[in-house]
Amino acid sequence: MVAERYERRAAVQDFKRKAILAAARAVFARKGATGLTIRAVATEAGYATGAVYTYFDNKEDLLAALVSDELAALAKRLRSRDAPLTKADAAARLAAIGQEAFEALTGERGLLPLVSETFEGELSGETERLLNGRLIGALGALGVPLELEAVDPAQRAQLTMALAAFLLGAAMLERSGRFRGLGLDGDRIVQLGVERLAGAA
Repeated sequence: MVAERYERRAAVQDFKRKAILAAARAVFARKGATGLTIRAVATEAGYATGAVYTYFDNKEDLLAALVSDELAALAKRLRSRDAPLTKADAAARLAAIGQEAFEALTGERGLLPLVSETFEGELSGETERLLNGRLIGALGALGVPLELEAVDPAQRAQLTMALAAFLLGAAMLERSGRFRGLGLDGDRIVQLGVERLAGAA
């Protein structure tokens, strides 16, 4: 009986947390980071402002939770491309994973604005650890094809970070319209960059 009550309470808390995060995504999509306030999120979710504070200490923790969820989903999508992976198709898989990450950064859900806003803010220790864990998971998934190359782990880590930095930079140029303004195709630029990084492995 106690276990059932506990499970029910946990399910309700999980439901409310997810509803708050969905409301935060909607507010962020409409108003950006400056319009994302605890009050706006509470209104969107149909909860009292205090209810949001039950789950998130402040706006930064809420943003970090959004980024954490998006990074976890991205890592899952990238890892689903990993099996089976042979040395022969590692470069093609790296290109596909790079393109998937680029689309996640620049697509409708816009991971890039969330990431840039979150990484500039101050986070609590627990939130910082969670976010770093999810970032490590996404980077690990991004670098899986490099594991088949004959490179030492330190070089593989450097190549993975170089790939992540390249994709973030390309996403900024794509989202700001710079590629288009220069008559360039962002997808093609990403393809060329990933091919060069794969060749460096």
